[in-house]
Amino acid sequence: MIRSYNKTDLPNLLEVFRRNIPKYFAEHEADDLEKYLHDHGNTYLVCEKHGVIVGGAGYTTVTESQTGLVT
Repeated sequence: MIRSYNKTDLPNLLEVFRRNIPKYFAEHEADDLEKYLHDHGNTYLVCEKHGVIVGGAGYTTVTESQTGLVT
């Protein structure tokens, strides 16, 4: 199931994210994800399988002077 992010999802999302360090992400990127969720949680989607969070993805709108983050 894909659903909207809820603040209570944060610990589980960080756990999933950390399982992918260092193969896909650097350690410092966990802090980036946490900040992103704090600032843009309304644009983040959570993926669950049998009620367990297995991943997520987000987006943000950007201007020419900014970059967007997708996780």
